[in-house]
Parts: sequence; C-alpha cells; structure tokens
Amino acid sequence: MGDIKKIAFVDFMPNYNPKEQHFWKILARHYDLELVEKEYADYVFFSVWGNEHWSVSDRCVKIFYTGENRTPDFNACDYAIGFEKMTFKDRFLWLPLFYLYDECQAMEQKHLDFDRDLLLAEKTGFCSITVSNTNRDPIYEKLYNALNSYKKVDSGGKWNNNIGGAVKDKMLFDTQHKFSIVCENWGNDGYITEKIAQAFAARTIPIYWGGYLQERDKLFNPKAFIDVRTLGGVDEVLKMVKEIDSNDDLFCQIIAEPALLDDTVSLGAVMKKLEDFLLNIFEQPIESAQRRTRYAKYVIAPQMVEMLQNYYYKKYGFVQKLRYNIKRILK
Repeated sequence: MGDIKKIAFVDFMPNYNPKEQHFWKILARHYDLELVEKEYADYVFFSVWGNEHWSVSDRCVKIFYTGENRTPDFNACDYAIGFEKMTFKDRFLWLPLFYLYDECQAMEQKHLDFDRDLLLAEKTGFCSITVSNTNRDPIYEKLYNALNSYKKVDSGGKWNNNIGGAVKDKMLFDTQHKFSIVCENWGNDGYITEKIAQAFAARTIPIYWGGYLQERDKLFNPKAFIDVRTLGGVDEVLKMVKEIDSNDDLFCQIIAEPALLDDTVSLGAVMKKLEDFLLNIFEQPIESAQRRTRYAKYVIAPQMVEMLQNYYYKKYGFVQKLRYNIKRILK
C-alpha cells in the first residue's frame, strides 16, 4: 500500500478508540496505518475535548472533527468535518452526526418488512421523551406540556422523570411508543445529531426540532416524521399528533415511509463522500496537503484558548439558564 501513514488522535473523549471509528476504518482500506503519539504523527485528528492539538508540529496535517455544536477554526486546522452549513474549497465536509451511529443502518431499514399487527401491539405507550441535560432550548418542555395535556408522555430521562427512574435502554423505551419527542440542544443550522436516527430506528414517529431545514438540507423524508419547524407551532404539532394517534392506518402508513429522502443521502452515499474527502487529503504529499496558517499557534496561545473557552462555557451556560428560568416564570 506504499508508505506508512502515521496518525495521531488527540482531544477526543477519554473512551474514544480510533481503530473502531469510521475515519480509521476508511483509511485502513487504502493505506498502511500506524497509530502514534502526536509528536511522531504526520496527520493529527483532533476534537473539542482538550488543547493538545496546539502543541503538534507545524509540519503535521491537522484534521478537526466535532460531534458537538462547534464551528471549526481554520487557523487551527487544515481540514474540518462538522455541522456547520458552509463550503470552504476542499477543506470542509458537512457530516451530520447520526451517520456515524449504528442506528443509522436500522433507520434506513425501518420501513421494510414490518408486521402491522406486531407493530401496533408493541406500541403500549403514547409518546416518549428522554431529556437529562436541561441547558438547552426550552422547546422540549413546551412540546412535552402540550402533548401531556392530551395523553401521558413518558419521560425516561433525569428531567421530569415519571416512570420510576431513568431508562437503561433508550431504544427499547422508544420502541414501546408511537411517538417520540426529539429535540436537539440547539437549533443552529445544520446541527443534526443521532437523536432523530434513534427514533426512526425504534419505529416510532419522531416529533423533531433542531437545526434541520427541509428545503435546505434535504435529508429526511417529510412524510416520515413530524417537523416542528415546518408546522410552525406547538398547537399545530398537537393537532397532527391527535390525528395520527386516532388512526392506526395513518400511523402505519407513516411508519412505512423511508426515513431518508432518497439514495443520494443514504449511509453508503455519505460514507463515500467522507472517503473521498479523506483520500483527497492523504493522496497528496504532506506539504501539498497543508492548508492552515502555519504561525496560528503563536498568534493564539493555547492558554488564551483555554481561558476563552472557560469564560464562554460559564457565561453562556449562565445566560441560557437565566433565559430558561425567566420563560418559566412568565408562562
């Protein structure tokens, strides 16, 4: 396969195993790879959970990946993979997080070969919601209150838990319900995580709010879920839920719709885009693949980055909680 590609992974979560992830598996099909410490790497993948990436050699090609709602700093990386709805020459790939989850395969097959009677029999509950992190847009609470005024919504997370404790198997929990309230933490453009894929995979109807816009992103089949943003309000969502809930034929018709819009956004098609993006980087000589400003780490010291991040988290978190509490008081 040619020269060995020496790769390091830094600033990921502590339990992150690079060799079990898509980036490594894709590259391993084309190259001999060696997982090394950052000091010996020619290529460094990094994420948002630390600042080690600032100390790597200027010669390294740095590839930023985020599963969080964070915008890439292209002075700190040569290439980036993330949520932001943008194009930047060959340096950025939009990759919604759900494509990297196992549930994506089940989501693609959820409309195939299901037994109507068994499906209806397993739906012993009306609607599920699983929320533990409340530092987020309060839309989830509005949806919960509206639907719970019609029928009981089972809350399986730490927030407002009403089933005797947090669920251990979210997939099984969702599978037992006809609907599932699925809200991203934030509504930033393009920010689409695994949450909606998990609901689709459980053969429930997602009641979805997030950074997805149908006319722009064109990922999901609009006949397969309830798009809160498209409907425009909680009252309209409740009206649609009532209609579906009272009509088993309509419910099964929606479940029988494929989750994704067409083959151009299938798991296979998106993984091919990821493969092409990575191969474009690794097929070039290292010097040709470099894109970032090489003096950036001297302009923005790692200590300053850490200080600004800590300030951002503290201030932003406080403002969000204050906003949330004010809205609750004024309701």
